Amino acid sequence: MPRTQNKARLYLILSLFITALALRIFLIPNRGFEADIAFWKSWGLSALDNGVVVGIGVTNNNYPAPFSYVLGFLAFLYRLFANPHIFDSYWNSGNVLFLLIAKLPSILADLGIAGILLYIGHRVNKNMDVVRWGTPVEHPQSRNVLVRTIYNIQKVFMWSEDVNTSDAERGTRTSDGGRRTTQSFPPLSFHFYFLLSILYLFNPVSLIDGALWGQVDSLGVLIFMAAVILAASDKPILAGAVYTLSMMTKLQNMIYGPLFFLLLWQLGAFQGLVRGIIGAVSAFFFLNMEFLLKKNMSTVMESLTSNYDYFPMMSLNAFNLWWIAAKGAGMQMSDKLLSIGIINAKTTGLLLFSSGYLLAGVTMVKETMKKMFVKRTVADEKNYYLENKTGDPSTPSIELRTSSLRVNARRGTPVEHPQSRNVLVRTIYNIQKVFMWSEDVNTSDAERGTRMSDRGKRADRDIQHTNYKNDGSNNFFYEQQRSDILFHFFTALIIVAFSFFLFQTESHDRYAFPVSVFMLIWGIFYVHRTNTEKMRTFWWKTRTFRIFIIGYIVFSILFFLNLHTALSYNYPHNSIPALLLLRNPGFTIPISILQISFFFFFLYIARRTIKLGAFLIAILFFGGTCLMMNLPLLTKSPVSLTRLTPHTSQQGFGSRVTDMPVNAAGPSKNWNRLSVQYSFYKKGIGTHANSFIVYDVNGLFKRFTADIGIDTEAGAQGSVVFKIYGDDRLLYQSDLVKRFEYPRHADIDITGVKKFALIVEDGGDGINDDHADWLRPTLWP
Repeated sequence: MPRTQNKARLYLILSLFITALALRIFLIPNRGFEADIAFWKSWGLSALDNGVVVGIGVTNNNYPAPFSYVLGFLAFLYRLFANPHIFDSYWNSGNVLFLLIAKLPSILADLGIAGILLYIGHRVNKNMDVVRWGTPVEHPQSRNVLVRTIYNIQKVFMWSEDVNTSDAERGTRTSDGGRRTTQSFPPLSFHFYFLLSILYLFNPVSLIDGALWGQVDSLGVLIFMAAVILAASDKPILAGAVYTLSMMTKLQNMIYGPLFFLLLWQLGAFQGLVRGIIGAVSAFFFLNMEFLLKKNMSTVMESLTSNYDYFPMMSLNAFNLWWIAAKGAGMQMSDKLLSIGIINAKTTGLLLFSSGYLLAGVTMVKETMKKMFVKRTVADEKNYYLENKTGDPSTPSIELRTSSLRVNARRGTPVEHPQSRNVLVRTIYNIQKVFMWSEDVNTSDAERGTRMSDRGKRADRDIQHTNYKNDGSNNFFYEQQRSDILFHFFTALIIVAFSFFLFQTESHDRYAFPVSVFMLIWGIFYVHRTNTEKMRTFWWKTRTFRIFIIGYIVFSILFFLNLHTALSYNYPHNSIPALLLLRNPGFTIPISILQISFFFFFLYIARRTIKLGAFLIAILFFGGTCLMMNLPLLTKSPVSLTRLTPHTSQQGFGSRVTDMPVNAAGPSKNWNRLSVQYSFYKKGIGTHANSFIVYDVNGLFKRFTADIGIDTEAGAQGSVVFKIYGDDRLLYQSDLVKRFEYPRHADIDITGVKKFALIVEDGGDGINDDHADWLRPTLWP
């Protein structure tokens, strides 16, 4: 490309980036989601004043522990310009200085994501130019000592130029540029990549999430995308480390972990997977080193697990399946209500998400596994057919040639393992094929060399080098293009991100944000794969490009409306006034339906990539799991109440414990079995007066039975009254129950009852020692 055109393109890119930056700066004074900004202030100042380890403990910080370093740094930057301990100015929600500092990471991350798209497009097109104009020369045969040295170093560290590709994929090197055509991303015009970067920069989703709202979703996605680029460049250790950093920045990146490590396995074989895990684990301990040295890793683990069931609601303003089920009141309805038989909404959401994840996983690995286990058999059959097709009696069959050569074979000569008679050797060989050990992966036939038979006999070299040429073990790595692997990976990422957002209960309004980035990368592969070489030259005229662009715009509009409406529920004065009229179920429920419909439209578009078998596996998994969990209902078998989770649980001391007394809610040394006057029970509920536990049974049961009493662990003052309510109607009330009394039995009719409540009240002398047990509580269909 002429230098003047390069300059013009550079000026255009810079001008649009500056415009996008200016637009975000314009949005900074908006107070956004004031609660999130207040959390950044509180957590950051605490980390700055007390240190990260102590600072987390004295606040309600529920983000991954290492993220506190980022927040502490933000507070440090603020302190350079103003005193954060001046209460009125620092805690003012309109503090523009802090808004600027707090929103700056997201703004820079937005520019970084667009920059990654441009970087990929630049490298792809630069490599295309090199192959077109360069003079081919193979590095291994180069006379230049420096070139050979770099080549060998690359082989050791598995750099992208020389690893996981066959000679055909690797292509030729160029004497003028020394670069190969990248096999990771499709070689479309730079203008296509430039268009995608502009689509993201001016996407209302990216504008509202960071520069207006003040969240850091884009920062987490940027770091995750950097990890993917490193994985595609065959730097698994660094990729694993950066992935951990992305997870410690935004915990939602945890859900992409299995797919990411599957990618490392596909691109770098078993060795690449191990290196990636080493990098990830090393980064985890490095990022949490201060907690490790101060023997406070429990805080780190709590930050990673405390968010489970943190908001036990149907939907946290995510317009999804459960928003529809809650009739537009997802924030007011518990996700412990039953949805499918005795399966509550939360578990149903987990099953739907797991089914989506299974669909994504099968989509990623199906081609790899197919080539691993099928390709060798197909090659053997083809070679046998070709060997015997001529019908020339002078040409012996494979069996005869092999057996005759085996007689005259010399000790210690090479033979392919698949032809070995030794069961152990064949087993080891097949295990190597499954796990793709280094002996069989990432090497050419010449590098891999020949194997030694178990008996040290020589095989027919004509058969070995003719019939099995280019059909060595794990040659699927050579023939399954890296771009195919990445295309399946991004398809799987979109499925997982959508499943997490649309089908999980407790889903936040922002959880679909990564799709706004993943879909852009997916679109590159989609347009490239669905068009011929000639059509790719005029990609903007193709039908698949129009489908992709229209689909991306539709998704962006729908998700922007979801984000804006969620913001306006909490802070209408920080929202767009013209859109405030849309905050009603008559609008939000259709948006939910459209977002779910868009996901299924995506699955339809990607059906040839996903394949029918993957859909059937996911459907059978969900249907089969639901059937098994509801088997007691179908067989009219009794169901322990402990299998259900109450949607309301309150008590005067401690917390409700399943199958153990109330003191077991403390440290493990207090764990004990349920018992009343030393009559022990395996199943039951340990609680404490005054307690109020409500279950949704949805009219599925006719009878309830249980034993009741004061637990053996209680002191002598224990005295309570047990009550059972059905749909706010008293069904059972015990006499005063005291300590040292034997268990009493309750058997009541609950036909048609939907809301089932267990209540324990104190006996009129206070709640000291009132450790009450519901023993062997059973529901009868």
